[in-house]
Amino acid sequence: MVGGEAKRMGLNIPKALIKVGEITLLERCINMFTSCGFSDFRLLMGYKDQRIEEYLKNVNLGGASITNSYDYAQGIAKGKAIKQALIDGKIDKNKRAFVAFPDDLFLDNKLPERAVVEHANAVNKFGIFASAVVAEAYRYPQGVVYADERGIVTRSEENPLVPLLTTVGMYIFEPPAYKYFLDLIDLKKEGPAEFEVAVMPKLANEGKEYAIKIPPDTWIAINTIKELEKAQRLVESGAIPKR
Repeated sequence: MVGGEAKRMGLNIPKALIKVGEITLLERCINMFTSCGFSDFRLLMGYKDQRIEEYLKNVNLGGASITNSYDYAQGIAKGKAIKQALIDGKIDKNKRAFVAFPDDLFLDNKLPERAVVEHANAVNKFGIFASAVVAEAYRYPQGVVYADERGIVTRSEENPLVPLLTTVGMYIFEPPAYKYFLDLIDLKKEGPAEFEVAVMPKLANEGKEYAIKIPPDTWIAINTIKELEKAQRLVESGAIPKR
């Protein structure tokens, strides 16, 4: 999913083209998947797609096969983009799909490999149609305080870990899940449609979604300049490779 903007960060580029170290988030995401044996990629384009196309002409993606899918209208959001790709045949309705957002950083380079194995086991054991990769807790971006009944602060904590299973922008879908996209998302309805709102709750209500849990500090969300600066510091410290 490469249609996102970086406008919340004040940057006039597709979010996937933000650089951390010497390469973009998009290249880091593709490299992580190719290192796990994935080779067939479908890029769901949107915002400033020509810039992404030009960028991809000049990078070595390790033999990855790239197919582009384009929004029929700008701003249709993720759910409509996936439905359009299904209608156009850019996503094969007969094959499993691993959906990822090249928006964030993952410190476990073998995550896609482990996730798809755990997902396949859950399909066999529980008959699920989809999995969401989730962090076991979320690093809260602000400081918090704890107060007694009088309002007196008894403890304060900066950026605590909140024990909530938090989606990290990775999903795996079996072919039966595609019917939910086709049935629940209306391309003619005005405005965006997010599959996290239209599709995932329905799968969860029917017991067809599985949670693949990862440690919280192996995922770094990049939604603000502050978070981007944190990622750059990790590159400088050697915790994240430059390339």
